[in-house]
Amino acid sequence: MDQLIEYPTEKEMKLQRYIQSLHQELQVAHQNKVSLQEALTEANKQAKVDDSETVKSEKLEEMLKAQAQLQEEKQIITEDNEKLKAKVDDYEVYITEIEEEKKQIEEEKKLVEEGKRKVEKEKEQVEEEKRELEEQYLKEKQITKG
Repeated sequence: MDQLIEYPTEKEMKLQRYIQSLHQELQVAHQNKVSLQEALTEANKQAKVDDSETVKSEKLEEMLKAQAQLQEEKQIITEDNEKLKAKVDDYEVYITEIEEEKKQIEEEKKLVEEGKRKVEKEKEQVEEEKRELEEQYLKEKQITKG
């Protein structure tokens, strides 16, 4: 029996590329977060040197907003990633069901082919018996005439 080779479907490949894209976006978001945290640390150092409380609080507020935005983006990406993983799991189950159905159909096809061969063999035997009976009939007919 032919061995099945699994090739990812176009939809699965698109999902995989989308997952990879989300991972890259997550890495960029993480790098941005680290950069913002470093900038926040630097801003805190400068704020200690700078007596201007207004500048310090504005930078801190800006950093906190950016950090909150990054956290929201990270959460969205994580949720999207989980949804995609669930879809991939569903597709894997669907593929397994289709493969099982294909296997069953192939087995049924094999049984039908075996039945067809048996019928052909029986047909040949019946044809042979018919031919023999016709020959016997013709011989008996000649004997009764002769």
